[in-house]
Amino acid sequence: MDTSTPSNLMDKHQKIISEILRSYRDLINCVTVNGMDKEKQGDYEAQANKLNFRDPDVMAAAGLRTQRKFDELYESIKELLALTRTIKELWVFGPVDRADEHRKQKEAQIDRDVAEITTLFNKIDANAMRDLAEKNGGTWEPQGEAALTAPAAPAPTGN
Repeated sequence: MDTSTPSNLMDKHQKIISEILRSYRDLINCVTVNGMDKEKQGDYEAQANKLNFRDPDVMAAAGLRTQRKFDELYESIKELLALTRTIKELWVFGPVDRADEHRKQKEAQIDRDVAEITTLFNKIDANAMRDLAEKNGGTWEPQGEAALTAPAAPAPTGN
């Protein structure tokens, strides 16, 4: 089964949701059965139940069952979160290694666009820093990688 197609992911999502709801229902049933009191005449479910919940062995078994149901619920929720993350990644980044013949060209164009925009922002930043330095009577020169992409400094005016 291909898990990257939207229908399969949504089917898996619905299955996990139903598992969470079933686990939650079972957990609530375990917890409420543990609280039954055969002494209370108004608790009809406790009167109909054959188990004696005051017996330590029955309580221990019920506690283990409750823990198991909680663990099932916890695992289902973790699985839902992992699936949600996968869906978001596919939504944002798209499927990995998809069969797009122009993918490399598109990625190269994106890299060129990013480099051009970075150069433009560096030039804007360099000009702003130079203007600020000259306004306050100083000089400014780009350092490191910015020096390679920054425009050449204008000749000092001698003011």
